Amino acid sequence: MKIAFFAFFMVAAITADGGTVLKRSNGAILSIDGHSYRLDLPESKEPRAHDAIVSSDGDKTATYLNQGNRTWFQRGSDSVGATSLRFGIPLLAKVEKHHVEWHDEPAEPIAGHPATKRVLRINYSLIHDMSGTLIRSKVSAIILLTATADLPPVVQPDIRTRFPEIDRELSAALSSMAGLLVAQALTVTQTYDGGKPFTDVQSWTTDSIVEKPLPASMFKVPQGFVHQLPQVGTMEMQHANR
Repeated sequence: MKIAFFAFFMVAAITADGGTVLKRSNGAILSIDGHSYRLDLPESKEPRAHDAIVSSDGDKTATYLNQGNRTWFQRGSDSVGATSLRFGIPLLAKVEKHHVEWHDEPAEPIAGHPATKRVLRINYSLIHDMSGTLIRSKVSAIILLTATADLPPVVQPDIRTRFPEIDRELSAALSSMAGLLVAQALTVTQTYDGGKPFTDVQSWTTDSIVEKPLPASMFKVPQGFVHQLPQVGTMEMQHANR
């Protein structure tokens, strides 16, 4: 069984002198100027609902752009900036027990900026009810979040399991983290009773941080884009799939 893992993380920051552009190792580019940001996602062959996100209000709201379709849609802050670990569907799974712990430790500089690493360890047991058959599994996660205090964020890191009893503790663990996120690494393992462990690993770092003037237009919906509920892929891909 393949573990479904979705990671999505976004940070907006305030800079004193002009804009800042951060290029990540996974191909994503984060551009920041004052309370505005733009996150251009890395290229992908898989269809997706958006390929860029912009905000001009400190991430209180964010607008998702599909540049192939020339469309946009908006979501509130509740769904912006979240890294989601989805192991078991909350409607079908119940948390039997869980444990969350964290600590900070020194980190190597990232793109020439001093950094601090926050290490989180999450363990929880799940019970899935599959047509009356109870299936138990254990999930363990190690999350490494590296931030630099040189670039203060507007939005704090946000990690969710979609299980409220765990997410309350995660929120408390992350609320005191300072600085702009410049690297993250997630290793998550799920093991079913009597089965082999399945592990998913994802990581990225920041390769470069450059200050440069940025046009205000890059943080807005481009001219000619129309509002549309999320559509996966470009128009060409959608017609091909009909």
